[in-house]
Amino acid sequence: MYLRSYGKINLVLEVLSKREDNYHNISSIFSLVNIYDDVYINLKRNSKWELVLDVNNLELMKSNILFRLIDELNRYRELSGFLLEVKLVKRIPIGGGLGGGSANAAIILFYLFIKNIINLKIAKELALKLGADVFPIFILYLFKFLYKKNILVLNLGKQDIVLPLVHNYINPYHILFIFPNISVSTKRAFELLNKDQKNLNLIGPKTKDFLIYFREKKIIDYNFFYNEFEKVVLLEYSNIDLVKDVVEEILRDIGIKECRFLLSGSGSTLLFFIPKKYKKNEVINDFNKRYIKLSQKELFNLKKGFIFGEVF
Repeated sequence: MYLRSYGKINLVLEVLSKREDNYHNISSIFSLVNIYDDVYINLKRNSKWELVLDVNNLELMKSNILFRLIDELNRYRELSGFLLEVKLVKRIPIGGGLGGGSANAAIILFYLFIKNIINLKIAKELALKLGADVFPIFILYLFKFLYKKNILVLNLGKQDIVLPLVHNYINPYHILFIFPNISVSTKRAFELLNKDQKNLNLIGPKTKDFLIYFREKKIIDYNFFYNEFEKVVLLEYSNIDLVKDVVEEILRDIGIKECRFLLSGSGSTLLFFIPKKYKKNEVINDFNKRYIKLSQKELFNLKKGFIFGEVF
């Protein structure tokens, strides 16, 4: 079976406090984006859960979230065993804040769910053991592919509270994804926020503002986007801020007078939301002419380049 494992972005991301279990309480709005990995799945009955993985990245052959998933599945004595054969063609850049690894795990959980091999309770338990982003991405897949609904999700707590926001909403933006040749430590990003203090609020103020407008207008408005990591990450990693400034200058030079920058998670992917009144192909062509010259510099990753996508 062939499936697409779509990445995610946070339209709003607030970190409210650090928990006693060392997770953080967050308040966030998730969306899928139309950047994806190709996932080919074959399932055979077996005495226990085993994984045969074929992936076009040697680094991911050594350490992959799917091996952890198999280990966790074997802990459920009530489940029948299967040999899971997975071919994974990675397109989502690794470590860019787009949730590629979590998305891979979520799509396998979704597949096992629709095949009635696991139920929703087990899917949630497994997702929370694998990583904070896995369960909200699983819920996005559930509504997008099973129920055919375009949704965002509201994530609260350590992302164990996930509420679908089902609307036939308007998305007025293209997204320009830039992948700088810079690595950001997520652990360091959380340290920079210094959120050890208690916060009893479940939902952050920026999340509330987004929700009020979204429910009333049923449109995504980039004036309500927010990422709490931006300020500290751009200050700590000044080269990312430099890349941001250069890209914004290029966009102005090619006639893009309106756009909104957003850092993806803790980075280092840079997102530029461009109104759809600007024609996609013209923007791509004009931007590409200038970006080719920039990509010769070490801050820009020529191999990854840039991607033009949108909320999905």
